[in-house]
Amino acid sequence: MIYTINKTIPSPRLKDIYKHLWIPSKKNDPKNIFVGDDFTNLIPVDKEQILLKNIIDSIRAAEETIFIASFLFSHKEITSSLKEAAKRGVRVYLLTASENKLNTSPEEGDFEKRTLEEHKTFLNEMAKLILIRSAENFHFKLLLIDVKKKSRQGFLFTNNITEKALLENPEIGLELSSQSTIELANFFSWCFWEKATHEQSLQKSHRAVKTPGKLSYIPSKTNLIFSGKDIFEKDRILPSLMKMIQSAKQTIEIASFSFGDENSQLTKLLCEKAKDNVSIHVYGRESRFKQYDYFQFLQQKQIKIFGIPLLHFKLVLIDKNKGILMTANLDDRSLTNSYEIGKILNLEEVFAARQILEAYKKRYHFEYFDKLTGKDLIEKDLPVDSINFYPSSGKKREVTINKAQIQISDKRKISCLTELLHLQEDTSKVNSLPLCKSISYKWEIELPYLASDYKPSEEKLEEKHGIKIYIKEGLNKKKKPSIKDKV
Repeated sequence: MIYTINKTIPSPRLKDIYKHLWIPSKKNDPKNIFVGDDFTNLIPVDKEQILLKNIIDSIRAAEETIFIASFLFSHKEITSSLKEAAKRGVRVYLLTASENKLNTSPEEGDFEKRTLEEHKTFLNEMAKLILIRSAENFHFKLLLIDVKKKSRQGFLFTNNITEKALLENPEIGLELSSQSTIELANFFSWCFWEKATHEQSLQKSHRAVKTPGKLSYIPSKTNLIFSGKDIFEKDRILPSLMKMIQSAKQTIEIASFSFGDENSQLTKLLCEKAKDNVSIHVYGRESRFKQYDYFQFLQQKQIKIFGIPLLHFKLVLIDKNKGILMTANLDDRSLTNSYEIGKILNLEEVFAARQILEAYKKRYHFEYFDKLTGKDLIEKDLPVDSINFYPSSGKKREVTINKAQIQISDKRKISCLTELLHLQEDTSKVNSLPLCKSISYKWEIELPYLASDYKPSEEKLEEKHGIKIYIKEGLNKKKKPSIKDKV
């Protein structure tokens, strides 16, 4: 005889703790999110490659000079355009980070080793045609064309000049006014001749150079701000940033590739503003595990953390009317030691920058949680059926979620009904199953037959799993009874 027993219990995994989770907003929507949009002089990276086209067209139109700076160079079409410009007599000056900096840079997460090798190949090839200088603390990115002509053009970038950055990364370019182009030409010249430590030449790759000490740089009254060792306090990015954040009344939105630590001036100020009930959203890369402790700290201070895949732009938006776009990451090194450039945005640019941020979020973003239980995950309205989390080891793991009930079946043959008193759920399979709300156990029990000389008057009645079980009085239940049992 086969007897079926069903029992439903909450999943034991509902109590599991998952650390450093990124909950996606929705399934990835890779379509071009900027088609038909006008962001004034701000140019986001998109599939239409508008920013790249602007760079190429400007280089091809150059007649006298090209000033170009990037932490990293690895783009075939831009390289080809620079070569053509140099061959037609345009003087090209290039600033980059020195090779020893690239080999140890924390931004190595932004490019593969292959890209670094392409960067070095680019420098060796271009040394035949252009003048290249470097220093390990150069991090700003710009392109300035014919700075002494009325037709001058200028761009400030958050991105490096690489294939991936100009095609895939969330990045923002800023087309500069004529006045700002002149201002950055002066800054570039000062960095090139006075602050560079090495020069790339045909005779000797990466040779040290002496600075003449004849040029100085004093920023004029524009909306450009800087970081670097010799920049006056009033013109520096960090004080301007702190002042702007201090003025926040309602919202603060901050996006960066890299952040500082919990003891930085910026972090302490953000925590103070969070206490004042200012809504703060921080955007970073969900793949950068070394930032997770910092994200955890911020979330515990009621600051929301969001991840945007491949995010690399650096942007701060305050309330509805203030903002800064910059080349500097929001860490102490970038804001104090590196040479960086920031632009205080006007009202129209703030509106455009917020549109760009919202568009990147709309395409795909994650919300960070320092820890959630299995029950928390089951109760959330998730757009996907699996979530990435990162234990303390830093190695990514995945939890699959099934909100439906999961059934586990088991077939058993028993020789005595008292075995049903000790029938236990087999939880050994639970960890290999998706996370679920409850588990339904189904046992198919093959029951024993009753002895013909059985006398029920000598036994005590118990009930288990819907079956009446008679056990002889005085018999130890933990031991197998010596008589037959009866249904």
